[in-house]
Amino acid sequence: MTSQGTPEDRKSPDARGESADGNDDGFELAKKALIQNAMRQGFVTHAEIRAALPLEHLSASEIDFLIFTFVSMGIRVVDPSQDPG
Repeated sequence: MTSQGTPEDRKSPDARGESADGNDDGFELAKKALIQNAMRQGFVTHAEIRAALPLEHLSASEIDFLIFTFVSMGIRVVDPSQDPG
């Protein structure tokens, strides 16, 4: 008898919230640190997001969701040319 695994095991890595190689710990830690820093500052810049997270591995919808998450937390997402103060 072949083991099929749990329904969670049969989901694709993306559906489980993991990268294709199963290693999302670094990304999640970077995202948490970015959020904590943004909460302290009250804002985050696009440059800070690009520096903290590997955006080349994120889809446009994932980037939009990340920005939505910041805004919903009361964190302003500002353009570097804007004065966040």
